[in-house]
Amino acid sequence: MKRRVGSWIVPLLVLALAVTVTGCWGTDEAEPAPAGDIEFTEPEETPTPVADWVDDMRDPLRDWMIANDDVYVAIARGEVPNPGYGVVIENLTYKRSSRDESAYTITVSASYTAPEPGVDYPQVPSFPVALVRFPLDALPGATPSGLTFDFLVDESEDVAAVDHPTHTLTLFFGTPDGEMTKVYRTVKAPELNPDLVAAELMIGPVEAGAQRLLPEGTTITAAADPEDPTLGLVDFSPEILEVRGTLGEMLAIYSVVNSFIENDLGFDRIQVSVDGETRELGHLDISDPLTYDDALLLEDK
Repeated sequence: MKRRVGSWIVPLLVLALAVTVTGCWGTDEAEPAPAGDIEFTEPEETPTPVADWVDDMRDPLRDWMIANDDVYVAIARGEVPNPGYGVVIENLTYKRSSRDESAYTITVSASYTAPEPGVDYPQVPSFPVALVRFPLDALPGATPSGLTFDFLVDESEDVAAVDHPTHTLTLFFGTPDGEMTKVYRTVKAPELNPDLVAAELMIGPVEAGAQRLLPEGTTITAAADPEDPTLGLVDFSPEILEVRGTLGEMLAIYSVVNSFIENDLGFDRIQVSVDGETRELGHLDISDPLTYDDALLLEDK
């Protein structure tokens, strides 16, 4: 009786070939792959391509790019009612492929944040973006083409605008021709008060054709004189001293003075001070209260 061997030799060869091709019967998931946390930072300065990329983010977005051998990860929340709403990147973790050492899957964990209770935020549309970076060489052997990102974003925060009354403010800013212009800005806030006007002035112009007159970083505090409610007390931080020239000083100071007087705050004069002191501001004497002045106002010339 002859023994038949052909019936099992061919399957055995196929099986051996399969083991050779696939390794030890496994895939990426069958073998433990290196994994861990990625150390990341919020960039203080960004290359121009990255800055332009972030500036264009107006819709909800999750994306990444590489510049100067750094990996930048961004999550844009889209339009929200005020700057109190935000988005925060909380953690980055990686898993390295066990078959391709240049391939990594990076998981980005983030969440939406809500306005801080008790804080009155200027009710102007904002477009929050969370941006972090880490060096590409933090992932040994990684290549740009080998990176895959998974975004896990907790969007549970309610972004509905708080139901506050609407106020239309008259604010004064600069023009490209060295004059002043009025803008009208509608905001939602519990009440119209000096703090609200100060906050909108510090935000600066968001309207087309209007330009900032106050130096970057200038803060303003404002209140009514306890003994005379028709006198507004407006104090500038020392950054206001960076204004140069008589025209620059007049535009900066009177844009603020006019804004406080024009709105329905009950003020007909404004006493200006710098860091708590009444003084001369370069060429402009601000030791006495100032009144509304439209000499530099574009629409009244």
